[in-house]
Amino acid sequence: MSEVPDWMIDQSNEILECQSCENAAKDYEELEKVVDDLAQMVKQLVRSLRKATPDNALPDKALDYLKRKGLTKINLSRKADAD
Repeated sequence: MSEVPDWMIDQSNEILECQSCENAAKDYEELEKVVDDLAQMVKQLVRSLRKATPDNALPDKALDYLKRKGLTKINLSRKADAD
């Protein structure tokens, strides 16, 4: 028979579990900000590269990647789990 964790009986670890979830949520928010910033930088690079070399296919590839990942319209509730 498996042992029942203490927090299920006396809730002694409940606070630690909640704190862990809060920390994970904060980390996730921070990662979303980084991804959003990177997506914006890619868009800026795409615009600059198109002006510098209009025949280059790389800007289209970069924008296609952002579209496939749902990063063209920055939205923190985007479809991150779609992949």
